[in-house]
Amino acid sequence: MAALQEEARLAAEQFPFPTGEAVHTIYFGGGTPSLLTLSELTQLLNAVRGHFNVDPDAEITLEVNPDDISEERLKEYGVMQALTASVSAYRVFLKKSFAG
Repeated sequence: MAALQEEARLAAEQFPFPTGEAVHTIYFGGGTPSLLTLSELTQLLNAVRGHFNVDPDAEITLEVNPDDISEERLKEYGVMQALTASVSAYRVFLKKSFAG
């Protein structure tokens, strides 16, 4: 987790946004990020928010492996706007709006 948080810091240094500009989309994908716990995803999202100006209405997408996801886990991820599952040659998009 520390390495991912450090990556967020380094990305902010290397790719600074102009003053006042905000991030409107965050995509967690590759390497099956859905294996992270909700606590770990929250830590990672907080690191991104700590280094970038993230729009409060930003779209946050988490790529999931359908073989590794359960209904219970989907409910835990209720803070995500969209869960994206790759299924062979096509993608299934599950949309969920922020709880508040």
